[in-house]
This record gives sequence, structure tokens and C-alpha cells, in this order.
Amino acid sequence: LGGRGENPNSIFVQKPESTSSYNYRVVKEILLRLSKLCVQEGISVRKSRKQQQRLLRNMGAHAVVLELLQIPYEKAEDTRMQEIMKLAHEFLQNFCAGNQQNQALLHKHINLFLNPGILEAVTMQHIFMNNFQLCSEINERVVQHFVHCIETHGRNVQYIKFLQTIVKAE
Repeated sequence: LGGRGENPNSIFVQKPESTSSYNYRVVKEILLRLSKLCVQEGISVRKSRKQQQRLLRNMGAHAVVLELLQIPYEKAEDTRMQEIMKLAHEFLQNFCAGNQQNQALLHKHINLFLNPGILEAVTMQHIFMNNFQLCSEINERVVQHFVHCIETHGRNVQYIKFLQTIVKAE
């Protein structure tokens, strides 16, 4: 009952997925898989998977995701792209979780994250987290950026957490 092509009014008939929708879904699945490779989620603990992070680094997965972040889109309206960007940031956060080499690699691209976005603030926090070397070399401009974000956008917890992260590492 209601198989493909039998009854167009049946609730079981599936409309073919549009190419655009398919592409979004594929990118979303890829980002989710890449993210899962980087960290092992336990009941109460997240553990970095250094080998997988290294493999992804050697494959240049981060470079592709950094390029993805630079694609312009309608931030207010394009909900599918918002979701892709969220997953891209989650991958980058997991990619550098507990991995100083990957943090240093992403640190070279911090200009991409110096905007008032909350996702960017969380990614910046992960780039500097528990990395004394990067925190001790932090540029005044980066600190000023977050101070400015707090002044203009309010005391969002993620801006403050970033500032705590760079102070705590010392």
C-alpha cells in the first residue's frame, strides 16, 4: 500500500530529495563524522583522539573546513547553512581539543574568527585552551576584540569564557 508511484495522495510516497537538499545533508553528515573522529564521548568525559586528529591534520581536513567557513550566506535566513557552520565550528573545536599542534595550526587562521559571532568565540576558546605557549604570545588585538564584543554585544558568557581561557593558561 502506498509504495512509490502507486498513489500520489498516499502519506507513504516519498518525494525525491532536491540536489541542494542532498548536498546540505551530505556536508552535514561529513562534518558530524569528522567531529566524531576527533573526540571520544564518554558518560562524563570527552577524550581527545590524538591519532585521528593527526590523520585529519595530515589529510588537510581542517583546511577544507576553514574554506567552508568563508562561504558567504544569508545569516538571518539560511537555516541550513547556519547548521553547517555550527557543525564546521564543532569540528574545528574537536580537531584542536587537547592537541597543541592542531591548536597552533588553527591559530594561524584566527583572523577568520575575529568577529562577534558566538560560534567563533567558542572556537577561539578551544584554540587557546590549556595552551600556555599560545596564550603567552596572544596578540593585544585579539584581547581588544573580545573586550569590544563585550562592550557592544553585552557580557555574553562565551566572550568571557574566552578571556578566562587565555588568563587561566598562565
